[in-house]
Amino acid sequence: MSNYQGNRQQSHQGKPQNNSVPVYQVLSWPELKDRYQKEAERLMKDFKNGSFRGLTTSKIRNLLSMVMDTYNDVVLQPELTAKDKDQIQYLIVRMAYESGRDRDVKSFVDGCGLIKYADKIEGNKENFITFTRYFESLVAYHRYYGGSD
Repeated sequence: MSNYQGNRQQSHQGKPQNNSVPVYQVLSWPELKDRYQKEAERLMKDFKNGSFRGLTTSKIRNLLSMVMDTYNDVVLQPELTAKDKDQIQYLIVRMAYESGRDRDVKSFVDGCGLIKYADKIEGNKENFITFTRYFESLVAYHRYYGGSD
């Protein structure tokens, strides 16, 4: 899944549109763990008047809901189970699918490196918890900086 690219999309008139968004450098897990809140705030500030303008909280809450369902199972266990790992893979598929359906979701997913981070979880419970907190922070700051329902 880590080779997900998809920068071009057809418009309704059949003309190709370049919908590339700035993709920020993906931090290492120790870096993200130490500053996921600041990173989420920085990204949502950067995008509040740009690529995420059409993004609604409800569009990203569906993805967050999937993350939180897995998190609720994971937090009580000593490590990720095979079922948890499968759910994380499915989350990556859903992020790709929702990105393909909606240009604003794609800007959010790509711009925040969500698929790249999810790919890097690699069965590590601590990485998944950091990913979950980062995702929650993104949604919170999106709303804080004026994201609509």
